[in-house]
Amino acid sequence: LTQRVEAVPGFGCRPFFVPDTDFDLRRHLDARTLPAPGSRRELDALHSTLAMARLDATKPLWALTLVSGLEGDLQAVILRIHHAIADGGAALNLLLALTTDTSDSPVPVYPPAPVEPITRAGLRAHALRDALASLRGLAPLVGDAARASKVNREFRRTAPDLPPGFGSPRTFCNATSGADRVCASATTPLEPVRNSARAAGQTVNGMLHAAIAGALRRECIARGVRCDEPMVAAFGIATDPTNTNRFFGNHVTPTNVALFVNEADPLRRLERTAQSCREGVELRRRTGLDLLERWTHYTARLAAAFQRAFAERSPKVVNHITTANVAGPTAHRWAGPVEIVEWISFAIAVAPSYVNLTVYSYAGRLSMGLVTTPEVFPDPAGFLERVTDELRTLTTRARAPHPDTGT
Repeated sequence: LTQRVEAVPGFGCRPFFVPDTDFDLRRHLDARTLPAPGSRRELDALHSTLAMARLDATKPLWALTLVSGLEGDLQAVILRIHHAIADGGAALNLLLALTTDTSDSPVPVYPPAPVEPITRAGLRAHALRDALASLRGLAPLVGDAARASKVNREFRRTAPDLPPGFGSPRTFCNATSGADRVCASATTPLEPVRNSARAAGQTVNGMLHAAIAGALRRECIARGVRCDEPMVAAFGIATDPTNTNRFFGNHVTPTNVALFVNEADPLRRLERTAQSCREGVELRRRTGLDLLERWTHYTARLAAAFQRAFAERSPKVVNHITTANVAGPTAHRWAGPVEIVEWISFAIAVAPSYVNLTVYSYAGRLSMGLVTTPEVFPDPAGFLERVTDELRTLTTRARAPHPDTGT
């Protein structure tokens, strides 16, 4: 959080985090007051505004806004942090590192580390060593990728509910969009979802994606578009141990799963979507969780050019919606005498998948943060209402006795 990004001539695609010797905390702080009545809708409108405000790349890539004027005499803190610094797991650990279990615990203090001088020549030497190491690592990576490709083909023959790796048809989720972003948030109790998932022999992640599938099905019907084949979601799997306490870095690998919007019955939709989620996770484990991270060491240098060339033009896409499901604290956290009553996360929406839904469990509730574009979802809050409605339907149906067997 006290480092900025810098690259050296000749190695522009290999930037480094270097200490910001001119770091000033005040440059990263801001305060806003919501218009009346200060409801979730007004707060989400501010989320949308801040989501479109670019971070200054000459300074550390984060900003923090204190928000007053919320109904119920509440305040909010909005932290914008570049995804190059932290993924969802790291962001959660950052919350845990800066807060405590009780109101009378001392607030943690993290003194800044000593600033080590870094010269342009030192960075260039490091970039050169990195380039040579990358060349040496390419051959082993190609070999591992070939073996993973074989595992992938063999596994897919036994996993019929997985979508193709690439080649999903475009939907309204991939509509050509401008620079504007819109955000919406919602919250729903976790325990009914968890209990119903157990009763149905599924996971919370399976329940969540089945609810998203149901909401997308309703969206298709409302728009008068076909929903006779599955849509595709991509979500991240942590590549580091579940007990890690890191609060920076990105250690995730994505997997694609089918959302069975073509299944009219909610329980059948749950069964097939949850199965696809399990298969997607297992596929990534078998092919190697670290493989994609190793590839991005090379492909990230070309990603921006490929996105500009193909994201809006290709007739096929990788996925329609990007999701994340992160398990958080079971009780409220504290910052001194300040109680943190809700925790919401928004990610990024980039072409060609302009829908991103992040879900955190926090203190017995599921908190959902949706970021999209007005071209895709003119009413993002309405879509989240459909997701919560589908969750309620699933929690009711999954625990109801089967009409034939009574189980």
